[in-house]
Amino acid sequence: MISKLIVHGETRQIAVSKMETALANYKIGGLVTNIGLLKKIVANQEFRDFKYDLGFIEKYKDSIADKAVTIDNDDLCCIALQIFSQKKPTKL
Repeated sequence: MISKLIVHGETRQIAVSKMETALANYKIGGLVTNIGLLKKIVANQEFRDFKYDLGFIEKYKDSIADKAVTIDNDDLCCIALQIFSQKKPTKL
């Protein structure tokens, strides 16, 4: 686990809204994360209405699973920074 995101609110609706905002602004560079999956779960009406069970992922796998991994400019910048910040081997 890289990090944990915890939200709370006076009602579930407020907490879910805070979670959506937090996930929309969450940035972790240089790694593949499950933030896209979490955004889709939080957007699901059954999740929002607290009407789900252990079969949730299986039931909604086609609508919540990422079809392809995409890399945005922030990701590319983090990858480039990591590559270029590594020391080059010295010649003997």
